[in-house]
Amino acid sequence: MERERFEEIVGKLKIPTETWTRLDEIESIELQDGRAYYPSWKHHRFMITKKDEILVQYGNSYPYGARMPLNYNLDASGNIVFNVFNRIENTSYYENFRLPHMGDTIRFSNNGKILDEVPLINVKKYMNGTYLTLLKPIAYKNVSISFFDTTEYTNDELCMHGDIIEGIYMKFVPNETKHLRKIIYHDIIKIKNIKSIRLHIGNCVFNKVYDLE
Repeated sequence: MERERFEEIVGKLKIPTETWTRLDEIESIELQDGRAYYPSWKHHRFMITKKDEILVQYGNSYPYGARMPLNYNLDASGNIVFNVFNRIENTSYYENFRLPHMGDTIRFSNNGKILDEVPLINVKKYMNGTYLTLLKPIAYKNVSISFFDTTEYTNDELCMHGDIIEGIYMKFVPNETKHLRKIIYHDIIKIKNIKSIRLHIGNCVFNKVYDLE
């Protein structure tokens, strides 16, 4: 693929360069020799460099937060009371993830807009529900609630911090490598060796449509 064509695609997709990204919009990168890369947010990170190449990281992701179910009420002190809360909301992002712990941050949001973030100072489980005590009272009703481990969050490309779908908190951990560069990477894609790039068009999660001619 010519560099000008590649830069056109990257520009229209608004993919950052010189930083690790997930390439969520790309279904596959097909090479001239028949090989193909299928970007997965859970196992890959990519970096488009200024040297006509794409660096590839392989690794795995683990959760440090989750979305809570909607069956909650507020008591007189503004704390959260769940009628029954013994699991997180079902989603393909998580499997058997823990309940919130003291010290976690509770996030309140509505239609993707963050309303407030409050530290969790106590958790009590009863036979018919779970009681979460917050550092300060809140008055939000009928909003989305999620939680995350405050100590795990870093404001960098390793963390999927509530983006894509509100309540998703995943952290990427690269595999070990013996490469001597300062940047950890496991594979290189030369732009000149790319045959085609297949996109997710009109994907319901990302809600984006691209017209690349």
